[in-house]
Amino acid sequence: MRNLQLGFRLANQYLKLFQKSPEKDPLTKHNAEATEILRKIENASVLEIGSRDVSGNIDRGRFPNAAEYVGFDVLDGDNVDYCW
Repeated sequence: MRNLQLGFRLANQYLKLFQKSPEKDPLTKHNAEATEILRKIENASVLEIGSRDVSGNIDRGRFPNAAEYVGFDVLDGDNVDYCW
């Protein structure tokens, strides 16, 4: 398990070299627009894939009208309800 965690950390560091700034990334804008639409759905069930808290930003409050919120990740940690 420790090797797997190290592998994920190394992969994340490598991918950071290719990330755009949030202001220039079209996916960031799309994500914000989609979140605003989804926040308005009453009693929704939310499944967040990749929910482990690695940056201090926990998103459980992002959907205040959700009836259920489930966090899923491949590594156990804060904000993870189910780990694969």
